[in-house]
Amino acid sequence: MNPLRLLFASILTATLLTAAPTTSEAAPPRFSKEMKQLLTWMTGDFDNRNIAKRDTTVAVREAHIVRVWENLYSDAAWLYEEITDGNGNPISQRFFRLTDGINGTIEAVLFTMYDISAVAGEYKKKVPFEGYEPRQDLDELPDCNLFFQLKGESRFQGGSVDKNCSYAVKEDDEYVMYSYTVYENKVVIAERGYSDRNEPRWGPTDTEKGLELRRRDPEAAPKPAAAAAKSSSSAKKK
Repeated sequence: MNPLRLLFASILTATLLTAAPTTSEAAPPRFSKEMKQLLTWMTGDFDNRNIAKRDTTVAVREAHIVRVWENLYSDAAWLYEEITDGNGNPISQRFFRLTDGINGTIEAVLFTMYDISAVAGEYKKKVPFEGYEPRQDLDELPDCNLFFQLKGESRFQGGSVDKNCSYAVKEDDEYVMYSYTVYENKVVIAERGYSDRNEPRWGPTDTEKGLELRRRDPEAAPKPAAAAAKSSSSAKKK
């Protein structure tokens, strides 16, 4: 082979090997602006204690929502949600796999885990669910997908659309519908059970909001990287 061609081939091969990602290092996710905003607003610690103080018929509830498996670079973001009573006892637990859809829509596929109650409180750890792998440890909840869309500039509205979700149904229920309204410092969650005749059986009525939970410390809300950098820069100038 021509010495110049051999030299060029060697340089090209070395360049490709250096640039190519390894099996454990994929390209970082490229999420839409809407996806980043939803993740920022939806993660954190929320409760309804102020509401329960004013209305003694309201039971205290907390929601803890954290990012998980951020090192698994892909086109999806994972969240873990744990809703507890006022004493920290888990009431519901689930995972979300969020992906960008078309026209600003964000799809969330719901998952559970075998003996999920055994991992209650995992959100408290610095790296929740380290050592777990979604493809091996989670079970998808069929027909329970949620679809989120930004409404105006102040909220995301999301909910299930299929009438086939049978996760957590009660006796004689046919299906369950989920609804989420996510604000910067508040999340409203509603779960409703229906009969085979589409009659509501339990959960808030259509005119009721659902479980309204406010961020415990608005100042502790996660900030997008750009906003955090700007804030840091402003602080240095002061």
